[in-house]
Amino acid sequence: MARPEGHDGRGIASRGDRRIGAVVEHVWRNGGVFQEWSEHFRLDLWLEGLAAAGLSPEEVVYRHRTEDEVLAWDHLSAGLHKDFLWQDWRDALDELGLEDCRWTPCYDCGACTGYSIEHVVASATPPAGGSQGTGQRVELRPRVPS
Repeated sequence: MARPEGHDGRGIASRGDRRIGAVVEHVWRNGGVFQEWSEHFRLDLWLEGLAAAGLSPEEVVYRHRTEDEVLAWDHLSAGLHKDFLWQDWRDALDELGLEDCRWTPCYDCGACTGYSIEHVVASATPPAGGSQGTGQRVELRPRVPS
């Protein structure tokens, strides 16, 4: 069973920027091995490492982020647009969700763009904006007999 303090460690590792490298090295040099295993996790090492780097858990993990803030992972791309992710996060706070995009018009999130994935929907009407919002027209293909 995962202990709650392990989530603090994951928050530090996932929400931090380049300064977290020094924190990870501090944890490792002070005996922090197998930190992903709850029975070996030591929050004290992570807090010491943060302090040594002049950081705090409040600043790294718990602070509210703003929409225009540069995030540590902004240079990575999994296809999803930052503006879509920001709005999805805001919707989650408001307890709103999106219908499964396999059965609704495309939300233009960017996940399918560039991967030659056709957006197939349950209706005969192509998704709004074309294939994944790229403006490409998705032609309806003849049905394959079952």
